Amino acid sequence: RSVYPDIIIHRRGQNAPHNKCIIEVKKSTSALGDVYDVLKLTAYTSAEHGNNLQYQLGVFVLLNIGALEQPYRLRFFKNGHEI
Repeated sequence: RSVYPDIIIHRRGQNAPHNKCIIEVKKSTSALGDVYDVLKLTAYTSAEHGNNLQYQLGVFVLLNIGALEQPYRLRFFKNGHEI
């Protein structure tokens, strides 16, 4: 199955070490959970299973719709793990 990240920062046509950052964004009102997004970020930042993409940093942004005090939440991923 093809996987498409929301935002990527990289050098076109090249892989590691030129893949800098991958970002997934989700609204808190989404009917879909964040499990799939976290799985993608884990995989994109990992060197396991012959992955040649190896993004240096993964970022999950949850936009808290209607929240005034904490309008967003960030989670970071590196080397296939949340940091």
